[in-house]
Amino acid sequence: MNISIFTKRHPLLTYFVLTFAISWGGFLMVVGGPGGFPGTKEQFETVLPIAVMVMLVGPAVAGILLNGLVYGRASLREVLSRLLKWRVGARWYAAALLIAPLLMTVVGLALSLLSTEFLPGILTVTDKAPILLSGIAAGLTTVLEELGWTGFAVPRLRLRYGVFATGLIVGVLWGVWHFLVKIWMSGALGLAPFLVVDLFTAVLN
Repeated sequence: MNISIFTKRHPLLTYFVLTFAISWGGFLMVVGGPGGFPGTKEQFETVLPIAVMVMLVGPAVAGILLNGLVYGRASLREVLSRLLKWRVGARWYAAALLIAPLLMTVVGLALSLLSTEFLPGILTVTDKAPILLSGIAAGLTTVLEELGWTGFAVPRLRLRYGVFATGLIVGVLWGVWHFLVKIWMSGALGLAPFLVVDLFTAVLN
């Protein structure tokens, strides 16, 4: 069985494998680099934004590639039209944008009662502009993810499963997909706020 036939028979499996391969492989290549892995926190923070951007390319490339290979150009046009179409009122878009950061803040504040390591950075620095700008930029760049998750995976899963099952499958895999960058950013203990948000997102999806 050649790759083309396998891809058409198992498009979802191919999408998830390709997404993880591109994202995690690209992340490790950028973080590792020719000089090896960063030895200090400052060195790591320098390459992290680039590594995250490379990671975000994974779902987009996998989604676009598989839509074209499996379903043709018409599928690519359909994905583009869905990106540009407003399906609900502005308040729902505001809720989608604000729920995750607000939940992260609440969880971080709650956990900060146990350790100050969980205290949100925006509350501890004097110059808040860089954090706000980087947060907004990160939020905008995550649109790239949706070319794969909701542009390819969700519609195919909905052909077999209901809304809850589809949301749970995509939400859990989406959370695992973030696992590598969260480990690097926060360590094992720092995963706690992210895991709460991932579980919440899995249910909402």
